[in-house]
Amino acid sequence: MSSPLRVIRPLMIMLVTFGIVLPVSAQDEAEVWEVADTVTIETDAYAPKLSPDGRWVAGVRDLDERQLCVWRVASREERCNVGSARVAEATIAWSPDSRFVAWSQNGHQLDSDVFVLDVLNDSLTNYTDDEVDDLKAASTANRFVIYDRWPTWSADGSEIVFLRILDPRSEIGQRQISVSRILLETGQVVRGQDLTTDEPLEFVAEALGVVTPPVLTPDGTFMFALRGGADVAGVYAADLDQQSPELFRSDPAIRPSNVPLITGMTADGGRVSLYWLWGDFGIGGDQYTYGWLDLTSGDIQPLDARAPRGSIIASPPIFSPDGTAVVYGVTEDTETSRNATMVVQEMESGKVTEIATGVSLQFWEGVTGVTWTSGNQIVLPLDDGSFEVITLERP
Repeated sequence: MSSPLRVIRPLMIMLVTFGIVLPVSAQDEAEVWEVADTVTIETDAYAPKLSPDGRWVAGVRDLDERQLCVWRVASREERCNVGSARVAEATIAWSPDSRFVAWSQNGHQLDSDVFVLDVLNDSLTNYTDDEVDDLKAASTANRFVIYDRWPTWSADGSEIVFLRILDPRSEIGQRQISVSRILLETGQVVRGQDLTTDEPLEFVAEALGVVTPPVLTPDGTFMFALRGGADVAGVYAADLDQQSPELFRSDPAIRPSNVPLITGMTADGGRVSLYWLWGDFGIGGDQYTYGWLDLTSGDIQPLDARAPRGSIIASPPIFSPDGTAVVYGVTEDTETSRNATMVVQEMESGKVTEIATGVSLQFWEGVTGVTWTSGNQIVLPLDDGSFEVITLERP
């Protein structure tokens, strides 16, 4: 998909990161990152997601059926689950132990539930089946229809937190959203502010929806971003045991655009990366498309990601596990975001290292970015349809 991002100033003269100007000579030092290993998986699937241990890749086959498949990285073996369908590719989420894959369905025309695939035995479980499928059926015409979306794993893998969205089938209704979770040991689904009632918690009205995956911090704070009007759009945070989601408001002097999105989080949960879709936010008179939110101080800091003149940023910057660098893609193909080049940029120095070329950043990668695992591995969809798993290291 084409990117709505602005063209960033060229990298040929200087780098500016957090207000620090670096001369050209600073870029002539040794490479900060290099590719230590590359594994290519021949396929015609899309939207790859690498497991935390780097042993598996999950992705989607066939735009019509949207079936979930997994590939073993070592052998390139492919296995597609015959019971899966209508997988919303941006919602694919691996469990911390890399055994399970959760996702929700594409709910634009049909209902959406949260599914979990056991990769070892290829068994599939629908944890939020409400027995509603056809949203246009007469039986659902005048009531709320339930969309269960965006599964997010707890750190210990015992729970899945997700968003339950109730969409009205009448013009007078208002969309309702509640933070819910699945207790995997029992299969119980608990919803709402006190997590004991089956009634949805109506904390947002007139919301258009959630664009990017939520994040769950190590201390149990669930964060997600909503599109909508000026009073609704923004980043929300919820302590699952104590409060309903609240709009996170940082320094009132910073006026974000209508659509701030969450694209990732550092491993320690201290920083969340943000992307202002269809607009920038201003700090000190300058406008930025990317930034990060310090959850301790509440401050938003800009990130000056770079693309050569005539190019665009084709996927937003995503943190390395230690939070010292970001990875993103740049391309001259402003229509389809194909033939992209992936680069790693150091947070402190602004040093940029090219790590891959010929990358196809279509579909959701152009909004959600590319995941960087704790083993310094990244999976990329290439222009020829294959997947490439690369391992990075500091020389």
